[in-house]
Amino acid sequence: MKGFSEILAEYMVEEDAKLAILKSTVQSIIIDEKERILDLYILFSDIVEESVLVKIKKYLLESNLNIKNINIFPHFLCEQFNVSYYSQVVDNIVSQVASVKGILNDSEPEFKNEKLIIKLSYGGKEILLRKHIDKKISNLIKERFDKDVLVEFDGVTESNKHILKQEIEDEKVKRKK
Repeated sequence: MKGFSEILAEYMVEEDAKLAILKSTVQSIIIDEKERILDLYILFSDIVEESVLVKIKKYLLESNLNIKNINIFPHFLCEQFNVSYYSQVVDNIVSQVASVKGILNDSEPEFKNEKLIIKLSYGGKEILLRKHIDKKISNLIKERFDKDVLVEFDGVTESNKHILKQEIEDEKVKRKK
């Protein structure tokens, strides 16, 4: 008898997505039959990059499962968290709040004493705090690794006028939609 992970793996086109699914355990599935939405809570044995999670979602949406939307909630082992996962955190945050991409570009993480210190290269600390990016990062790490981490911004912390101007423009475009 096949497990749910093996069934899901059959829909994966690329090998990295297939391997990630095969080396995982589906912890929970919530199906909204009326809206055709699938929520998958998956424990992965290895760290899975954001791009692979996007592929998994894409392949399942394109499958014959007739799903309108899918939400994947990945979980990893607590001890797997380290600064090498930082780029994946940034990718996820930028997908939610695109206007912070330039601020987080070239930032460097440092993890010590359960604190993630993000050294900014171009300023923008007050924008990140106003948008609660520190909390979003902390929450993402908690959701994925079940690890409490305090997030601080350091380095070049003062915004330059260009970043503020870009944020204002982004907000105007957002309001028009």
